[in-house]
Amino acid sequence: MSARGVVWITGASSGIGAALALEMAAHGWQVAASGRDSKRLQALCAQAPDAIHSFVLEVTDAAANEATAAAIEATLGPIDLAVFNAGVGSRFAIDRFDAADVQSRMQVNYGGTVNGIGAVLPRMRERRHGHIALTASVAGFRGMPGSALFVQGGDDRARREPQAGSGRLRDRYQRDHARLRTHAADRQESVSHAVHHRSG
Repeated sequence: MSARGVVWITGASSGIGAALALEMAAHGWQVAASGRDSKRLQALCAQAPDAIHSFVLEVTDAAANEATAAAIEATLGPIDLAVFNAGVGSRFAIDRFDAADVQSRMQVNYGGTVNGIGAVLPRMRERRHGHIALTASVAGFRGMPGSALFVQGGDDRARREPQAGSGRLRDRYQRDHARLRTHAADRQESVSHAVHHRSG
């Protein structure tokens, strides 16, 4: 394991995930890069072969998430940070509504994240150490014409003030000796959640 630690990034074969993998590698992390496209993952690993390692994964498969987390920890060491970034999106038109397509995207964007958390959270709780970060979209706060469907959670104050909307969830985690931190850049541009367990 590197001095900085081990980070697992899903959706790492392109876009934000690939860029984050390279950035984390440049800062001394050992990066477990997951995605469905093995060729893209191999190309990513070739850019930092000593730091980025490929773990092909279909995030909608809960058992595969468990197996991947176990393989990462067996190969690189305990996962210090998990970034659940896998997601799909497309333009949406009401006159071409396809329920099956919406369900499929939810299985990746929401279900994939849930599967990832389920794979790492028990390990982090047992070690009393670890961080979980989620990539979200501004569309979770305010819909955009033509964008994919999103579920808008919480009351109006929660959408305007993410810190307030996380209150009940934070209380729950604190009772479980964990801490929830939310961050909103310029209030509406991006939101990330990190959960980490105290070391003592």
